[in-house]
Amino acid sequence: MKLVFVGAAAHDAVALVPSYPHDDQRVLAEAVLSAGGGPAATAAVAAARLGAEVALIAPVGDDEEGHRVRRGLQEEGVDVSLVWVDKDRQTQRTLVICSRDTASRAIVTREAMPFALGDEARATILAADWVHADHLGWSAVAQALKGTPREGRPRLSIDPGNSLVGDQEGLCRIEDVHLYAPPLARMQARDHQDPREILAACPAETVVATLGPDGSIGRTREGLFVRAPGFSVPGLLSTLGAGDVFHGALLTAVSRGEGLSDALRYANAVAALSCRGIDGRSAIPSHEEASLFVKESL
Repeated sequence: MKLVFVGAAAHDAVALVPSYPHDDQRVLAEAVLSAGGGPAATAAVAAARLGAEVALIAPVGDDEEGHRVRRGLQEEGVDVSLVWVDKDRQTQRTLVICSRDTASRAIVTREAMPFALGDEARATILAADWVHADHLGWSAVAQALKGTPREGRPRLSIDPGNSLVGDQEGLCRIEDVHLYAPPLARMQARDHQDPREILAACPAETVVATLGPDGSIGRTREGLFVRAPGFSVPGLLSTLGAGDVFHGALLTAVSRGEGLSDALRYANAVAALSCRGIDGRSAIPSHEEASLFVKESL
């Protein structure tokens, strides 16, 4: 069963500091490193690390960073045959400062250019069991599926950075999405609504709201609500990429046929364990490690 991820593949420069610097302050970093990034690419790496068969569709620039990004994905077991080199773009580069004091991060990034999909990429999407798109890949996926009836489409998992608005051209709408998992705060209106009311009002088939360290809550397509607690992990360093890792782990669990309750618990655990690393990928666990962690935490 192949999971296809579509969107951003980036190169990150990451620094871990005791706390964020003030204006004109010089801070000594505890660590400085380079790593792969991008929401779709990091979710793809998480799924591959957890044993799924994974392909990524994404452009990179014809530069050192682009070639490094592609090699890194390939080393993780991600099918990169549709990660193409675009000579007219620069690879997205991101500068990330992680604060040990707050276990948070500040991000500065180069704007990523939108892209369109060729015939081979479109065929790969149509043949996939699941397709996950981030903010950059969603428009391309929607265009690729234009005119294809819902029953002929793959199941869709969408990154919360997307604006899912239907139009008159037959593009995908939130009603066409099978799995949607934004942070709860992104779904809340001006007043504070009950999480169940928010999930019930979302027209996607299955909806999950992430609650940060408090775990996640979801609504199944049958209208049942489930909640999974968060996990405390010793040695937490950074939350960089944890949301993307959560999406990759959740999709992997759902695609394996796990019920939503077990899938949420599994994804919460994988995302929490990934926070042991400074970057968004190096500490992503294997399926065996994540499963043992969940079992021992029950």
